Amino acid sequence: MNKMTLLVIIFFLPLASAQIKTILPGKIIFQYMPEYYEEVNRVQLAGSMNAWSLSDSSFDLQKQPDGSFLLEKELQEGTYFFKFIINGKWLRSMKEIEGKFKPSFAVIEEEGLGMGNAVLNVNRNREEDTLTLKRNLFEEDINLHEVSNLQANSETGKIILSLEKPENNTNEILVYSRINYFTHYNLQYELNARLTGRSTGITLQFEPLADVSVRVVTVNSERKKSRGKEIRLRVKHKNVIHDEFEGRPIFIYLPDGYAQTEKLYPVVYMHDGQNLFSTKTGSSEEWMIDETLDELISNKIIDEVIVVGVFHSSQRMEDYIPYSFNDVGASGYPFVGKGKQFADWYVNKLIPYIEGRYKVSHERENRAIMGSSLGGVISLYVANHYPDIFSMAGIISLAPTPGVLEDLKGSKKSGLKFWIDAGEKEMARDFSYVDHERIMTDILLAKGYTYGDDLIYYEVPKAIDHRESVVAERIAYPLIYFFGKKSEKIKGLNIAVEVIRSPAGTKKYIVNPIVELSNGLKHSLYNTADYKIIGSSLATIDAKGVIEFNGERKVRVQVTHKGLRQEFVIDFNKLE
Repeated sequence: MNKMTLLVIIFFLPLASAQIKTILPGKIIFQYMPEYYEEVNRVQLAGSMNAWSLSDSSFDLQKQPDGSFLLEKELQEGTYFFKFIINGKWLRSMKEIEGKFKPSFAVIEEEGLGMGNAVLNVNRNREEDTLTLKRNLFEEDINLHEVSNLQANSETGKIILSLEKPENNTNEILVYSRINYFTHYNLQYELNARLTGRSTGITLQFEPLADVSVRVVTVNSERKKSRGKEIRLRVKHKNVIHDEFEGRPIFIYLPDGYAQTEKLYPVVYMHDGQNLFSTKTGSSEEWMIDETLDELISNKIIDEVIVVGVFHSSQRMEDYIPYSFNDVGASGYPFVGKGKQFADWYVNKLIPYIEGRYKVSHERENRAIMGSSLGGVISLYVANHYPDIFSMAGIISLAPTPGVLEDLKGSKKSGLKFWIDAGEKEMARDFSYVDHERIMTDILLAKGYTYGDDLIYYEVPKAIDHRESVVAERIAYPLIYFFGKKSEKIKGLNIAVEVIRSPAGTKKYIVNPIVELSNGLKHSLYNTADYKIIGSSLATIDAKGVIEFNGERKVRVQVTHKGLRQEFVIDFNKLE
C-alpha cells in the first residue's frame, strides 16, 4: 500500500517553522509552530469535517513541548472545507495566509458571506512527500548582551521608548511591538523598528486602544538574535475606554466633558466592536467612529452621544443569525443560529450592565442599535423583537441571509426609526445587496412607515466592497439621521444611473436620485421623487426609478423632487 502525506502548515509570521512528516494513509497532521515572541494559547480547526463546530475539542491542536501545536486526524477520502482559529479569532479569509501551505494541494475558495475557506482533497493514492522547512527561530542557546534601563512612557497614540545599548558586539537593535489586547480575541503585530548607530530612543506611533508588549532584541555581527527584553503598557485614547462583561470585550466612546456632567447621554449600541475604532483590534480596517463623532459633535451637527461597541465572539455567525437553515456557502452544511439567545443576553444582561455603570439614557427614545452585514441582521432582529427597548435601528449593508425577509414580514409597525443602506455593486452568493435592501424597504413601507420620516434608504453609487473602510465613508449619515437636527432644506441633488447585477447574471437599471440636506444628511429619494420618460419611447420607469428599456438605446428621463427638476439622457450602450 502506498503511503501518503497530507500536512497543512500554518504560518502567521514570516519566521515560523514546521516540518512535513510521513504518516499512515488516510491521516493528516496539522502542525503550527509559533514564533518565539508570539503568544498563542489555543489553535482550533473548524470545517466541513466537524460541521464547523468550535465546541468540538477533538479538533483542537495540542500544544507540544517544543511550543508547536499538533493535530493528527484520520479522514476519509473526499473534499473538505476548513478554517483555522487562533486564540479564538477566525481568519476573515484563508487568503490571509495563502501561499503558506505545503504541499500545494491546499487551495482557497471564496464561498459567499465573506468566507474564504481552504480546500483539502484527501486522496489515498497520493505518493509520499517529504519536505523540511528551515528552522529560523530566535536563538536561545547563545549568550548575547541585552539592552539595559529599558523604559517606556505612553501618550495618546504613542509609546516613547528609551534604553541603553550594550557595548559588546551589538550591531543593531530590533524593536518588536505587539498588541496584547484581549488575547482570546485577537493578536496582531503593530510594527517593527530598527535602532542603529548611537540612537537610544524611539517613538512608536500606534493607533489607540492597545495594550502593547514591546520586545527589544539585540543582533550581533553574526546575525544572531538575543531573547530580548520586554515591557508592557497601555496606549491611551482621548475618548474611548475599554470594559469587559461576561468575558466579552467592549469599547465605549465617551464625549468630551463626560466626567464633568451628570446628564444621561443618548446611546448607540453597535456590533463588531473591535472594528469600530482601530485597525489593530479587529480587521485591518475600521469604521472610524471616534473620528466621525468628534467631527459631528464639535461642529454641532449632532448632539453628544455615547457609543457602546460590543466585540463579536469567535462564533460570530451563530451569535448574529437568529435563524436556522441549510446551505451556507458551498459546503451545504446545516446551520443553527443562536441569535435569539444572543439578543436575549444583549437586552436583559448587557444593557442593564451598561446602564448601571455609565451615564447612558434608560429611555427607548434615546437608544439606537446599529450593525453592518451580519451585525445588521442581528440589529434588525433585536429592534423588531424588542421595540420597547430601542427606537432607532441602523442596518448597514445587511447580509442577505435566509429568514430575514420572512421575519420582517411577520413584524408589526412599532414606532421604530430605520436607516437602511447598501452599495450599488455589493453582491452575495444568491442576491445583490441592493435588491435585498430594496425589498426590505418596500416591506417597511407596506407596514406604514413613512419615507424620510421614520424610514430612509441610501443606495451608495459605485460602492463595491463589503468592508469596514467603505462603511466609514458613510457612517455619518445614520448618526445625523438619528441624532442631528432635522432639516428639509436641500443643499444638492445628484442623479446616479446604476446597473444592478444579480448573481444569476441578470441586470437591473436604476435611476437613483440622491439628496443632500443642509444638515449634512445624504440619502436616496427612492419613491419620493417623480420619475418620467420624456418623449415618445418604448422604455418605462416605475415609481422607484427602475427602468425597462424595451429595445430603446437612448432614453431621456426627468426626475422631480420638491420643485427641483433634472433631465438627462441615458445611453444604454454606455452603461456598464
